[in-house]
Formats: sequence, structure tokens, C-alpha cells
Amino acid sequence: MYIKILVIISILFFLGCGGDSELFGTLTEDTAIYTTDSSYTDMMMKKGTRVRLWMKEKDSCKQNKYDEKLVYIMFPNQYGDFVNGKKACIPLSKIKWD
Repeated sequence: MYIKILVIISILFFLGCGGDSELFGTLTEDTAIYTTDSSYTDMMMKKGTRVRLWMKEKDSCKQNKYDEKLVYIMFPNQYGDFVNGKKACIPLSKIKWD
């Protein structure tokens, strides 16, 4: 499963989809939110929250190779749309991709 997701992410990045990615998913459980340097924040997102993969070259989740894989995503705005939503890193294992 993880390999499939990583292949999709790699293909999208290679094709230059950048932040225009249309890959959406849903959180499978409550999760902590991390900054791009993998620092823990005091914020949580609830199971069932929709997310959008965000892939811009300058934006990524920096981490060491022994940490759980994090992905950079956009959360929906207050109206449920993916327009000017907040972006953060969350564990890849907690997302079910559409």
C-alpha cells in the first residue's frame, strides 16, 4: 500500500504537478499535525477529515530516515474547500487515498 502511494507521489512530482495535485484522501484516525521540520504542534485533526496532497518543490516534510513517513497536505478551509487551506505534515499511514 505504502509503495503504491509513494509511486503515485513520485510520478506526480516527476510530471510537475506541483501543488496542483488533485490527489485527495481521508484521515483514517485522529492525528497530530507536524511542521515541515517534523516538530510536533499542539494541534490535532479528527478522523474523517478530507485532505489534499500538496506537492510543491519548496514544500516538504523534512525528517530522518528512521521516522514514520510524513506527507505535506492541505486541509480544507472553513467552508470545506481546498482554497487557501492550511498546510502541514501528517503521517502517511493515517490517510486513505481516493
